[in-house]
Amino acid sequence: MFFGLFKKREKNCLGIDFGASGIKIVELARENKNRIALANYVIAQTKIESKLNIAKSDSDQIVALLNKLFERAGIKTRRVVFSLSVGETFSTIINIPQMSEAEMIKAIPFQARKYVPIPIEEVVLDWSVVGEFTEQKQAAGPDSSPRSQEEQKEAVDLDALAQKQEAPVKKDIPAQGSKTIQVLIVAVPQELIRKIAQIAKKAELKVLAIEQEAFSIIRSLVGNDESTYLIVDFGQENVDLIVMDKNSIRLTYTFERSKPLDLVSEAVRVINLYQTRYQRKVARVILTGGGITQLNWPGVFESKLGIPVGVGDPFKRLAYDKKLEGALKEIAPFMAVAVGGAMREI
Repeated sequence: MFFGLFKKREKNCLGIDFGASGIKIVELARENKNRIALANYVIAQTKIESKLNIAKSDSDQIVALLNKLFERAGIKTRRVVFSLSVGETFSTIINIPQMSEAEMIKAIPFQARKYVPIPIEEVVLDWSVVGEFTEQKQAAGPDSSPRSQEEQKEAVDLDALAQKQEAPVKKDIPAQGSKTIQVLIVAVPQELIRKIAQIAKKAELKVLAIEQEAFSIIRSLVGNDESTYLIVDFGQENVDLIVMDKNSIRLTYTFERSKPLDLVSEAVRVINLYQTRYQRKVARVILTGGGITQLNWPGVFESKLGIPVGVGDPFKRLAYDKKLEGALKEIAPFMAVAVGGAMREI
């Protein structure tokens, strides 16, 4: 999901991850020879029994915490991309008949009413075409599609955005002639957008974009690789299973960690569903999120799936002081969202 138009890249940018387990902040900088470097980072974890919910939190308290973190880490940059958890947003893939762009602009908000669980008038709706298919059945679970790292956007007018109810015009409409168009729709409650606007204004932050965390994860862990991956994100509240194929998220499945589900069995089910439907083999599994530190999950997954499994490293594509290598390896599972958010605009 993205909000914002096109402009030149930033030289420095913050990625801020408002997760249930706390706030993670990463600052990236574009250096000579066009390298992207890690300039700074800071983490504020909640207590074990606590969960951070931005929509329900007091904005003044969040601003005070952000300012303390900025001061502690010596962060001066105020250009930021916010990443929001899947639980605070809604996304899904819908299939619609081939039609013109003008027809889609009218049809998609109407179709979205069937899937968005709250009144469409209370959300900011975004959509994007992600492919053409002859398959007529909708993929199980919410889907999303990451944006190319080459896209460039300008700062977001959040106050205007919070009042917006129509889907923005997209230019990536496939040529006429295919039977079915697959469209990603993403909805964010206007209340949440207003809360982000309050926090940004009080903290004197320039918001370049707001996106769902799945986009950030894909950007930092996979980049432009067009292979087929299953990404397993172990959050404090939920586990997200994300299938990425040809640089787009094609299928996701989210469930609460408290539910007595066999995680590996669910991963097998999602992989089989995708491979059967689209005849594309999942080549690798990437694990991320703080929950992977609680068990030897790579070994568990690899023994059951029979395909390569690894822990995602969001710092892999960045330049950084090698003295930090040990510390970055330890915090890597926690930082994929924040790193990916900052990478979007740098």
